[in-house]
Amino acid sequence: MGILALAIGYLIGALPFGIVITKLVLGIDIRKVGSGNTGTSNVTRALGVGYGIVNAILDISKGIVPVLIARSLGLGLAWQCGASLAAVIGHNWPIYTMFKGGKGIATSFGALVVLEPRFLLIVPIFAIIVLSTRIKSLASMTSAFLLIPLSLVLKAPWEIVILTVVICCMAIYRHKDNIKRLLAGKENKISYRLKPDTSLKKK
Repeated sequence: MGILALAIGYLIGALPFGIVITKLVLGIDIRKVGSGNTGTSNVTRALGVGYGIVNAILDISKGIVPVLIARSLGLGLAWQCGASLAAVIGHNWPIYTMFKGGKGIATSFGALVVLEPRFLLIVPIFAIIVLSTRIKSLASMTSAFLLIPLSLVLKAPWEIVILTVVICCMAIYRHKDNIKRLLAGKENKISYRLKPDTSLKKK
């Protein structure tokens, strides 16, 4: 049953919500616009805040559902952590889209919070950075970095500590291009666009 939970976790995590939403709304491939990323930031730039929030909720759910399924199968914490990690891997490298996915922040958030609700303590820090700088990548990497010591301070189970280290290191690695742009002072900022950018249809 444990292997089944891992497989389900990966397949759920690989669901390309960002691609589906932008295709339905604008008829475009999100991988061919903006940063080329399928995650919430790029979807928000293309479709606006409303659709960005919808995409974020769906991506967060991809981290939550596999854990709940693992629990329903009677699996222990280690398998639950494995299922959540599989979901993040699925989001980052989805089989449905030739392994080109997102950076896994929203899915990682859902996976970690459902396992350790006290990780919600990091949300205010994330929000402050986003609102003050409009640079989501900076907020994401800072939050990922801080979650590791937070897991130790909270004395989370060792399975969750290990999962946190792996997921957060993966998240920072997936932001390697963002790090280069940050150092060069050229990082993209969040768009507060309310409506879809119809000009993208022409591209």
